[in-house]
Amino acid sequence: MQIEHGIRSILSIPLAYRLFQSAAGATATRRWLVQEAWRVTPGMRVVDIGCGPGDVLEDLPDVHYVGVDISSQYIARAKQQFGAKGKFFTGTSAILRSNTFAANADLVICTGVLHHIDDSTARQLLADALATLKPGGRFVGLEPTYLRHQSRLSKWIISKDRGQCIRDESSWRELADAAGFSHLRVSVLTAMLRLPYTHILIEGVK
Repeated sequence: MQIEHGIRSILSIPLAYRLFQSAAGATATRRWLVQEAWRVTPGMRVVDIGCGPGDVLEDLPDVHYVGVDISSQYIARAKQQFGAKGKFFTGTSAILRSNTFAANADLVICTGVLHHIDDSTARQLLADALATLKPGGRFVGLEPTYLRHQSRLSKWIISKDRGQCIRDESSWRELADAAGFSHLRVSVLTAMLRLPYTHILIEGVK
């Protein structure tokens, strides 16, 4: 479930989304993901579920990139600015199963998407990601998380996210365990943003 009224609705506008991400320090986080978590190298086939306006392409090397997002506004903006660098499609992860551009991906990334959807839909997204990967390909997801021991301020900030399916650490692990990856690692990360925010990194191999 996602809240799209009040101040949260502003983030559905690509420019507002970009400004908020920059102010929160997401640009530095994205660069860390590219180098340390995603480990992207030139020529890789990369599929981005929930690509937003495609800003990740500013930090990626020359790759075969496919971005998918349910927001037609985001996809229109991505095509306008990055259309020469990748393929962009409006829809859910389900469209990847019949998308020849996305098949046999080396890497599927999913940043800040799963906490917007319920368990059933999240399991389907992970199944679609797994089906899109080539053998040995990797899935990497990054999501906000609640912890057993967490500051009140951190919990409050996370609770104000548009996505209202933020899980605690154990629930994220259960969801990831059920996805069917041959190898799985789940890690809690702090200080990824300028805000007191806590993330969980989900890494799976087909």
